[in-house]
Amino acid sequence: MTQSLSGNISLQFIATLQANVGLALASQAPIARKVSIDFADGAGAGAAHMVYSAAAESIAASGSKTYDLNASLTDAFGTSIVATKLKALLIVADANNANDLLVGAAGSNPLAGIVGDAASDIIVVKPGGVLLLVAPQAAGYAVAAGSADVLKIANSSSGTAVVYDIAALLA
Repeated sequence: MTQSLSGNISLQFIATLQANVGLALASQAPIARKVSIDFADGAGAGAAHMVYSAAAESIAASGSKTYDLNASLTDAFGTSIVATKLKALLIVADANNANDLLVGAAGSNPLAGIVGDAASDIIVVKPGGVLLLVAPQAAGYAVAAGSADVLKIANSSSGTAVVYDIAALLA
């Protein structure tokens, strides 16, 4: 089966800070920043050719899950994913989680480049929070088989499981 990929990652950050003086609106400071990044099929800049996604992934209390981006994943059609570049990563923590998601610090063969020290640094995603990383350049985030290909997501505490959705564009 021949596959091809096209996609777009869009993000909006809109907020207005305002100050009232008495009954009058004295000033406003609006922010409206929109970002839109297109992806075509391929491996160069602005390109990817593999997609991994999973909805409602669950990690037991104090547990963790690893994703080998160069060996163990399959796409929606059952095709093996053997990536050398991570172009985009989306992790959405369920709003009903009691615990945080901890992303990174895989220990063995950690994905490098998304945090300073890939072996020990983490990104904390709070309940209802979102982590979005996008690297549209040709190099993306490097994925190297056997040395820098594992993404780890962990449950920050005991007591309850955590649930999240994950999606990745890869080349």
